[in-house]
Amino acid sequence: MKYNYFFLMILAWAISSETMAQGKPVKKAATTPVKISEATPRPATFIPMIAFSAQITQTREVLVGLDGNRVKRFNQVDFNYGNAFDPAAGAFRAPMEGMYCFVVNVTTVNYGCVNDPVSLLVRVMKNNVEYQPFHLLVNYGTGSSTQGFTCFVPMAAGDVVDLYPFSAACLQGGNRPAYERFVFSGYRVRF
Repeated sequence: MKYNYFFLMILAWAISSETMAQGKPVKKAATTPVKISEATPRPATFIPMIAFSAQITQTREVLVGLDGNRVKRFNQVDFNYGNAFDPAAGAFRAPMEGMYCFVVNVTTVNYGCVNDPVSLLVRVMKNNVEYQPFHLLVNYGTGSSTQGFTCFVPMAAGDVVDLYPFSAACLQGGNRPAYERFVFSGYRVRF
């Protein structure tokens, strides 16, 4: 059995303090050095790392019906541990049961609405059912804005999470909504 050296020192101090408080002489015990391993022992059941981060780095319009109303065709995959994310489909398929955390960051270009900021609705979909909607407010004028959200989703093995964008366009001749960068990341939470 391996013991933490710090724990052993605290335990020895507590015992010697108690013995001294009772007025008994303290005997020095023969000590054996405790060998602390630098390697972290693996749990009995190894749980693989499941994590991904992908981006769309090209400006793309958000149009109803485009790509089946899904965020697809991620052109840059930063990492995909466990190969559970499909960048072409924009979908994550859980390889095992657990709690998963998803993070989305969107940089939107100006919608062109005059004095009328509008929102970009991004729906987190689990097995083609809306799990959580998020409204990202977009500024008017020139430039762009970046917003994001985090969502925790309990998933069974084989469950799929993907994103459905929906934009509120300007009524009086404004530009079509678009995003410059769309980052979708996720990982399995370990307890």
